[in-house]
Amino acid sequence: MDAKTLRELLADQCLPVDGAMGTFLHVRGLPVGRCREAVNLEQPELVRFVHEAYLSAGARVLETNTFAANPFQLAKYGLEDKVREINRAGARIAAAAAAHRPEVLVAGSVGPLGVLIEPYGRLTYTDAVEAFTEQMTGLLEGGVDLLFVETQHTVREIRAALEAAGRLADVAVVCMLTVDQEGISRFGKPARDALLELLEAGADLVGLNCAIGPRDMLEVLRTQLQDFPARLCVMPNAGYP
Repeated sequence: MDAKTLRELLADQCLPVDGAMGTFLHVRGLPVGRCREAVNLEQPELVRFVHEAYLSAGARVLETNTFAANPFQLAKYGLEDKVREINRAGARIAAAAAAHRPEVLVAGSVGPLGVLIEPYGRLTYTDAVEAFTEQMTGLLEGGVDLLFVETQHTVREIRAALEAAGRLADVAVVCMLTVDQEGISRFGKPARDALLELLEAGADLVGLNCAIGPRDMLEVLRTQLQDFPARLCVMPNAGYP
């Protein structure tokens, strides 16, 4: 799916996205400490069960079980050589769950690398682009409709993801930042400023996800994004205890 098609879809409707994948997997018996993304290879039927449950609840967008399926995060489990395989499998499981639902989109979930990019950390921008490229290659091979670059803390890391996506295909990319209850990112950038910067960098749809709950996120929308010049993707989590 390209950016034009996504804009046309959103012109007169909202698309409900599914809920948490990792939490649901643990509820269904996955032990804490196991690599959630490896389940795509080990227990694909469990991942498909989660997708189908969210479809039954009314989701129009399914996110793949690939949030941390990048070389750095998978290296914690000795799986860095299976990046493309895990992402490809995750995409295919979600696509199979949505196979007879043409109105449902499959979004390739791309979370943070887990390593800070310079100047905040030691990872080079070039290496970040390469890591995102490897993950996105697997997702596109598996047949995702679009990409969700989500739960990101810095605009710089999202820029690396956008560059990677641009190298691979003409595919719509949704970019989402995490902010605190005041609407400020981890490194001090207000939500509005960050999202405008991401639009300028080429994101097809921008927004906020995770970190804060519905009430706090609604307040950020009211105080910072009430007159934002573009559509927004908004996906709060359960909030703070």
